[in-house]
Amino acid sequence: MTEPDQQESPSGGSRRSERRRSQAGKRPFSRSVPLIGALVWLMAVPTLAGLLAGRWFDERAGGGVLWTALLLAAGVAVGIGLAWSRIGQER
Repeated sequence: MTEPDQQESPSGGSRRSERRRSQAGKRPFSRSVPLIGALVWLMAVPTLAGLLAGRWFDERAGGGVLWTALLLAAGVAVGIGLAWSRIGQER
């Protein structure tokens, strides 16, 4: 015999699992893992590209870290913008 919370619904699932799925703002862990991976790549690629391009410009300019710092900051800003838009698409 099933408990009141565990009664079968017409769709075959239990009421408890339906209630869990219907809670606002909740998403299953299996859907969050790919999003986290995508966000990591969206942040890492522009940041590393800015870092490498900045190092290359600094070597050509004769030293210093001006271009490295500027392009690293630009890469982080681009990565944040891309991640922000990706999160917006998921909602």
